[in-house]
Amino acid sequence: MTLNRREFARALGAAAAGTVALGRPASGDAWETGDAPGRTAPFQLSVMLWTVFRDLPFEQRLEKVAEAGYRAVQLVHEYDKWSEEDFRNANRKKRSFGMGFDTAAGLRKGICDPAERDAFLAEVRSKMPVLDKLECSRLIVLSGNKNPDLPLREQHQSCVEGLKRAAEIAAERNVELLLENIDPEENPKYYLTSVAEGFEIIGEVNHPRVKFLYDLFHEQIAKEYRQSRIDPHCGRAGAS
Repeated sequence: MTLNRREFARALGAAAAGTVALGRPASGDAWETGDAPGRTAPFQLSVMLWTVFRDLPFEQRLEKVAEAGYRAVQLVHEYDKWSEEDFRNANRKKRSFGMGFDTAAGLRKGICDPAERDAFLAEVRSKMPVLDKLECSRLIVLSGNKNPDLPLREQHQSCVEGLKRAAEIAAERNVELLLENIDPEENPKYYLTSVAEGFEIIGEVNHPRVKFLYDLFHEQIAKEYRQSRIDPHCGRAGAS
């Protein structure tokens, strides 16, 4: 059976909520709950906010996610039209729930086409003050769609060079860039559909501010990677 993104998020959410409620170990450790004070999981789970409670206002969606036991959310375009007051209110509300905005997306330019390099870098620069307003230190980077007129190897190298240039911008603001693959079923035109190539690109960039966003949803669709192949790359993964 193949799940869509919202069904996949609900399934994970239900499983995680059950773990929190029962205080059972997750990957060797328990979540920090009243049943297991002081014990935490070895990683933090966050929710991509657009996938859940889409009929509710932003602040109520945060509240629902907090009630489910999560302490972080990922934002995509929720903040695009926010005023300065909207940013302040969102940060105030998230703090009241003990939450954070751990990752933001929203870049419209990709990195696989060198012709888009300057526009991509300009967009990365423009996102830095927005991340400051969100109190967020991670930005998702997309490869963009394939250019049928360019050899695949040139597009691979463009990803490497684009990330190296963007890393210089991100490092100045202590921001981490996360490169995301997307499965070919969701977007058959997208360049980076391979987890293996994603880790290869990150290795070639070799910068502490550039990591791979290992997306379990896209892995579930593509069925490319398994745990035994992920483990050697854990240090290069910034989120999942």
